[in-house]
Formats: sequence, structure tokens, C-alpha cells
Amino acid sequence: MTKKKTLICPLTKFTKILGGKWKIPILFVLSKGETHYGKLHFLIPKISKKVLSENLQLLQEHKFIKRKLNVEDNKVYYKLTKRGESIIPILKDINIWIKNTYPNENFEPSISTEK
Repeated sequence: MTKKKTLICPLTKFTKILGGKWKIPILFVLSKGETHYGKLHFLIPKISKKVLSENLQLLQEHKFIKRKLNVEDNKVYYKLTKRGESIIPILKDINIWIKNTYPNENFEPSISTEK
């Protein structure tokens, strides 16, 4: 007897993987270049360290980011993979669409613009 494969809508898959409050802001920060854990936490000030770690782990599992330990400074660095880089233009388009569709909304930035 063969098991019947469950069908899933591609957009449902997208929201299942990248849904939640923090994964997309993490990807946007990493789109600027390789960043160490402490700077990620600084640039996304409202995220707790526990939630940041959990979201980084999930993004690694889905191959959107890579993690590497730099032995010289003993810091953990993260960067986008090719998959992660490929999603950024789509996320930027969604961001523009939301702002154009809801022009009277006062959107709060999820990430710090400080360096």
C-alpha cells in the first residue's frame, strides 16, 4: 500500500518557512553582508537572544543562511546562501507592494538603520 502524498500550496510553504515576525528582518540585515551574532542582535533591537538563535537555526535548516565560527575573534558569523540571496528581491517587491497598497499605514521598521 502506498502512502498518499499531501499536497501543499507553494504560498503556504513560503509562509510556513518564512512566516513569523523575525525571519524576514534577519534576512534583510544579512542581505547587507556577513554579520556576527552580536551585531545582528544590535540591528534587530526588539528580538530576544533566544528568539534570534531559534530563528537563525530555522533559517540554517532551510538553507537560507550559513553559520561559521571565526577562530581568530571567536565570533559566530552568518551570511546568506544562494537561496537566501535569491529571496531578497522578492521580499523587497513585497515590501514595496505593501507600502503602495496601504499608503496611510504608519509602518514601524523591524530593524535598526544604525551601523
